[in-house]
Amino acid sequence: MEPAMNVPPAPRDLEKAALRGEPSYVWRAGQKRRLEMILAAAGERVKGRLLENGCGVGMYAAQLLPYAAQGIVGLEYDFERACQARNATGQIVNAAGRRCPFPMAPSMSSSATRC
Repeated sequence: MEPAMNVPPAPRDLEKAALRGEPSYVWRAGQKRRLEMILAAAGERVKGRLLENGCGVGMYAAQLLPYAAQGIVGLEYDFERACQARNATGQIVNAAGRRCPFPMAPSMSSSATRC
Protein backbone atom coordinates (compact mmCIF):
# COMPACT_ATOMS: atom_id res chain seq x y z
CA MET A 1 0.00 0.00 0.00
CA GLU A 2 1.30 3.44 -0.86
CA PRO A 3 1.66 6.02 1.89
CA ALA A 4 -1.50 7.94 2.65
CA MET A 5 0.42 11.06 3.56
CA ASN A 6 3.67 12.66 4.52
CA VAL A 7 3.21 15.03 7.44
CA PRO A 8 5.44 18.09 7.42
CA PRO A 9 7.16 18.38 10.77
CA ALA A 10 6.30 21.27 13.02
CA PRO A 11 9.22 23.40 14.16
CA ARG A 12 11.30 21.18 16.43
CA ASP A 13 10.98 21.66 20.14
CA LEU A 14 14.13 19.91 21.33
CA GLU A 15 13.00 19.82 24.95
CA LYS A 16 9.74 18.11 23.99
CA ALA A 17 11.62 15.73 21.67
CA ALA A 18 13.90 14.75 24.56
CA LEU A 19 10.87 13.97 26.75
CA ARG A 20 8.58 12.26 24.23
CA GLY A 21 10.67 11.31 21.20
CA GLU A 22 10.05 12.27 17.60
CA PRO A 23 7.25 10.74 15.52
CA SER A 24 7.73 9.40 12.00
CA TYR A 25 6.96 12.09 9.47
CA VAL A 26 7.81 10.09 6.33
CA TRP A 27 6.61 6.56 5.51
CA ARG A 28 9.66 4.34 4.93
CA ALA A 29 10.42 0.66 4.40
CA GLY A 30 10.81 0.07 8.16
CA GLN A 31 7.31 1.37 8.84
CA LYS A 32 5.93 -0.79 6.03
CA ARG A 33 7.54 -3.90 7.56
CA ARG A 34 6.15 -3.00 10.99
CA LEU A 35 2.68 -2.48 9.50
CA GLU A 36 2.86 -5.93 7.90
CA MET A 37 3.79 -7.42 11.28
CA ILE A 38 0.87 -5.63 12.96
CA LEU A 39 -1.56 -6.88 10.31
CA ALA A 40 -0.26 -10.45 10.61
CA ALA A 41 -0.51 -10.40 14.41
CA ALA A 42 -3.99 -8.85 14.39
CA GLY A 43 -5.46 -11.35 11.95
CA GLU A 44 -9.23 -10.94 11.57
CA ARG A 45 -9.38 -8.49 14.50
CA VAL A 46 -8.03 -5.77 12.22
CA LYS A 47 -11.44 -5.73 10.52
CA GLY A 48 -13.09 -4.40 13.69
CA ARG A 49 -12.71 -1.02 15.37
CA LEU A 50 -9.07 -0.23 16.10
CA LEU A 51 -7.44 1.87 18.79
CA GLU A 52 -3.91 3.12 18.21
CA ASN A 53 -2.42 4.22 21.51
CA GLY A 54 0.30 6.81 20.95
CA CYS A 55 -0.57 7.59 17.34
CA GLY A 56 1.87 10.50 17.00
CA VAL A 57 1.08 12.40 13.81
CA GLY A 58 -1.16 9.61 12.49
CA MET A 59 1.11 7.74 10.09
CA TYR A 60 0.05 4.24 11.22
CA ALA A 61 -3.56 5.27 11.80
CA ALA A 62 -3.76 6.43 8.18
CA GLN A 63 -2.25 3.16 6.94
CA LEU A 64 -4.53 1.00 9.13
CA LEU A 65 -7.71 2.89 8.22
CA PRO A 66 -8.45 0.91 5.00
CA TYR A 67 -8.37 -2.35 6.97
CA ALA A 68 -10.56 -1.23 9.88
CA ALA A 69 -14.15 -1.89 8.80
CA GLN A 70 -15.48 -0.19 11.94
CA GLY A 71 -12.96 2.64 11.90
CA ILE A 72 -9.88 3.58 13.86
CA VAL A 73 -9.40 5.90 16.82
CA GLY A 74 -5.99 7.37 17.46
CA LEU A 75 -5.02 8.25 21.01
CA GLU A 76 -2.24 10.82 21.39
CA TYR A 77 -0.95 12.61 24.50
CA ASP A 78 0.68 15.56 22.72
CA PHE A 79 -1.98 18.06 21.59
CA GLU A 80 -0.08 19.42 18.56
CA ARG A 81 0.63 15.91 17.26
CA ALA A 82 -2.97 14.88 17.89
CA CYS A 83 -4.14 17.80 15.75
CA GLN A 84 -1.74 16.79 12.97
CA ALA A 85 -2.99 13.19 13.19
CA ARG A 86 -6.58 14.38 12.86
CA ASN A 87 -5.79 15.47 9.31
CA ALA A 88 -4.91 11.84 8.52
CA THR A 89 -7.88 10.00 10.02
CA GLY A 90 -10.27 12.48 11.60
CA GLN A 91 -10.89 10.31 14.67
CA ILE A 92 -8.21 11.36 17.15
CA VAL A 93 -8.50 11.80 20.91
CA ASN A 94 -5.99 13.83 22.88
CA ALA A 95 -5.49 11.83 26.09
CA ALA A 96 -3.04 9.71 28.02
CA GLY A 97 -3.32 5.98 27.30
CA ARG A 98 -3.22 5.12 30.98
CA ARG A 99 -6.36 7.24 31.37
CA CYS A 100 -8.30 5.72 28.49
CA PRO A 101 -11.42 7.84 27.80
CA PHE A 102 -13.57 4.98 26.48
CA PRO A 103 -16.35 2.96 28.10
CA MET A 104 -14.38 -0.27 27.65
CA ALA A 105 -12.29 0.84 30.63
CA PRO A 106 -14.86 2.17 33.14
CA SER A 107 -12.50 1.91 36.10
CA MET A 108 -10.11 4.37 34.49
CA SER A 109 -10.64 8.09 34.87
CA SER A 110 -10.98 10.22 31.78
CA SER A 111 -9.19 13.39 30.76
CA ALA A 112 -9.54 13.71 27.00
CA THR A 113 -9.85 16.53 24.51
CA ARG A 114 -11.01 16.06 20.93
CA CYS A 115 -9.09 18.06 18.34
